[in-house]
Amino acid sequence: MYICLVILVGSVLADPQIVWLNRYSSDSTNNIVTVETGGRLYLASNDSSETLKRIRILSGTSGVTLDQLPVGGIDLLSDQLVIQSALDLTTSATITGFLYATMSIQARDNTFEVIVVNGPREYHWSQANKTLVILNVQFTTSHIRPADAPDKTTLVTNVTQHQNTDLNFHYGYPDVNYTIFTENQFFENPQYVEYLQKDGNVTRERIIFESVEPIQVNLPYWYITANGPFSLQLDSFYMNFHTHNTTNVNTTGAYVLTDVWQDHFVNFVTDPTRKGWTGTLVTLDLQQPINITFANDMTVFYQAYSGSQGLKHAQVMSDMVSKTLSITAAGTRPGTLYCQYFVYTGELLPPTPSPTTNTVVQTTPTIATTTKSSESFNVLITIILFLCILMV
Repeated sequence: MYICLVILVGSVLADPQIVWLNRYSSDSTNNIVTVETGGRLYLASNDSSETLKRIRILSGTSGVTLDQLPVGGIDLLSDQLVIQSALDLTTSATITGFLYATMSIQARDNTFEVIVVNGPREYHWSQANKTLVILNVQFTTSHIRPADAPDKTTLVTNVTQHQNTDLNFHYGYPDVNYTIFTENQFFENPQYVEYLQKDGNVTRERIIFESVEPIQVNLPYWYITANGPFSLQLDSFYMNFHTHNTTNVNTTGAYVLTDVWQDHFVNFVTDPTRKGWTGTLVTLDLQQPINITFANDMTVFYQAYSGSQGLKHAQVMSDMVSKTLSITAAGTRPGTLYCQYFVYTGELLPPTPSPTTNTVVQTTPTIATTTKSSESFNVLITIILFLCILMV
C-alpha cells in the first residue's frame, strides 16, 4: 500500500534542496510544503530498480516511479512535490540515493547544468560562463573496500582549460547567488599571488597551472564554475592517492578529506635552478589536530591546526619550492579538510659561487586562524629566516 508524502524541497524563497530518500517510508507521516514551480528535479542513485520502482513522484498531474525518472530530470509543474512510497522502514533505510531540486531561474539558465556521475565520462565546455552541478552515486567495489573509502566520490582527471579561464570547484550546491563568485571554493585555477617587491610595492601575479593533478572529491554533490572553456574527465571510481608523484614543476591539486582519514604524501618534480612559490588554499572544520608540511632539502614550511579549529578559504604561501608535501592527523577521524596545494617555479636563481659552508634554513610560520563562522581571507606568510652558519 502506498502512503502519500509531500516533501519539503524548497522554502518560500525557493532555495534548492537535497532530499535523502532513506528518510521516507510507508510508515512516515504526511507533510505538505512548498517547492518552486518551474524548477527541475534530478535523481542520483544506483539503488536497485526493484527498490526505485516502489517510489513514485508526483509533480502537478505528472507522475513517474524513480526507476523511470529520466537522466535529465523532470520539471516541477506545481508548488508541491509528492512522493508515494511502498517501502517499509527496513528497506527504505538501505537506500543510498537522493533527489536534487533546482530553482526555476537555474532551470531556465542555459549555462546551468546538472549531471550524475555513475561511471567514467568526459565533459567539455567551449563557451563562456558555466555552472556544472555534479551529483554522485554510492561508491561500490567488487574488491576489498579501502578503510578510508567514502560513501560517494568523484575522481577528477585530465583537467584542461583556456589560459584566460578561471576554473573553480565548490563544495555544496549553488544557491540563489550562484552566478556570483563565492567563498566555498576548494580548488581555484588560476591562483593569485601577492608579494612584496624590493621597492616596497606589492605585486599581484596571476598564475595559471597547465598541470592539474588527479583530485578525489569525496562528496555526495559539488559544483564547478568557469568563465571560459574547460574540459575534464569524471568517474565514480575511488583511487588511493596516499602517496602521489607529480610530473610537472608547475602544478596544483587538491585533497577533500572527510570521515575516515589516512595520511597523504606528495612528491614534487622540482627545478633547483629557479625561484618559486609553495602554497595552500585551506578550508577546514576539525575535531583533532592536523599538520600540513612542505619541505625541500633546506627548508620546512609547516602549518599546524588545532583540533577545535575552523578555517574558511585561507590562502597560505611561502617563497620556497617544495619537494614534498605531507598531510598528517592525530587520529583517523579528525574532521573535514579541503586543501588545494600548488608549487610554482618562476625566475632563474642568480648564480652563486661554490659554497664553503653548510647552510640550513627552517621556516615555521604562525598561521592566522579564524573561528568557524569567520569570513575568508588571503594571507601571505612572512617567513622569518634564522641563518646558522657552521664554520668548517
